[in-house]
Amino acid sequence: MRRSMRKIMALFVTAAMLSVMSSCNIIDLADRIKESSETISGAEIARLMIDAVNNKNNVAESYSSIPEKQREGLSFSYFTEYIDILRNMSKNNGTIDSFRFLTSKEMDALDIDDGYEVVLFEYSEDPEAMPVYIYLDVNSEGVTYLSNETISDIISIWNYSDHYFTMMEEQNIEGIYTLLNPIYSEEELSDEAIYARASALSDFYYTRVRSSRADYEISKLTPDAMTIVIPEIISEDGESYTEHTVEIVKNYSRDMYEIDDTIPLETDPYLTYLVNGSTKLVHCGNSYTSTIINNTVGKPTYISHGLDGIDMRLAENGEDIEYEHKILVNYPGLILVFEGYGNDEKWDGELTGFRLYDTTDVTVGYNVYIGMPKSELQSVYPFIDLYDYELTYSAPEADYSIVFEFDDEDCLDLIRVSKVV
Repeated sequence: MRRSMRKIMALFVTAAMLSVMSSCNIIDLADRIKESSETISGAEIARLMIDAVNNKNNVAESYSSIPEKQREGLSFSYFTEYIDILRNMSKNNGTIDSFRFLTSKEMDALDIDDGYEVVLFEYSEDPEAMPVYIYLDVNSEGVTYLSNETISDIISIWNYSDHYFTMMEEQNIEGIYTLLNPIYSEEELSDEAIYARASALSDFYYTRVRSSRADYEISKLTPDAMTIVIPEIISEDGESYTEHTVEIVKNYSRDMYEIDDTIPLETDPYLTYLVNGSTKLVHCGNSYTSTIINNTVGKPTYISHGLDGIDMRLAENGEDIEYEHKILVNYPGLILVFEGYGNDEKWDGELTGFRLYDTTDVTVGYNVYIGMPKSELQSVYPFIDLYDYELTYSAPEADYSIVFEFDDEDCLDLIRVSKVV
């Protein structure tokens, strides 16, 4: 009997304990439901994200602390990937100590849409660090949230840039060509010209880029645009360093990314030579007499003279003064321009430029000629279209401008080389 009473009492105690525990669970669950129905401020979202950027161990907690309605379908994996991107951008700046929201004026200056609240990270270790931003969306009710679409777009353009620079590191010309090819129509660049551009980019990154990938700086990262600054590019002469900027922009109408990675033009010194077959005829910067020109280029059709300049010398008779002036030596389809002395019969001077404007046996260098298709010139000199078909060659004594013009059928009809004064 006594044993039975003990069992009954034990059952009552157990039941009471279970009842208390159940009521506590129900209260906890109710509290959680209540909490998830509330919202937090944009500043609190920013604080949680900064906690995750500063400490990898806080990522899961930060994610779960943002109410679901303010994550708008954003998965934990995408949240983690976005945090990794922000951490990567911040790695050279030190710990994020504080943050602030951009003003409307600042957002206008950066061409940022009104639908965002933009948070700027601040670093006490490096106040002048490249800016790093968080983009928070704002819905019609004024609630700040993390948009799955915004963050997935940022991740997408980031991954695209990573793929692009990986192709450069690997000197994968085919891969670079594959990324560049959709950007241009056949009217803009031929396949050969695009491939030549890919090859030139590969060479540039291999020979001129001195910064490691870890040192690349991101000066802008939005859902539809990214700007990358490469800190150290060695100059063509190897004497100095400069920055190089790459821009990637989302073209929504074509659903693709466009890359602006315009590299400096490395001009060909032979563009200041006139050549016939394999024979060099004349070279800008050299001095010639009328006799030499008649023997190498041929007897001109006619010669014209410009106005006298201020430089002068004694004539051959030792008494008269003659003034330096422009001497234009004309041939069919070709004009040679000299700065010198003399008359039609006898003259001498420095070749300062020339104009080739009709089909002849003469070429500029060994591969540029009148009638040359634009696409062929683009293959020889990649990126020339981005410089409006004008090059500058720096010789030891002077700079020369080389300008190419085309007819209605996109064939070369004028090549003008002139000394830059």
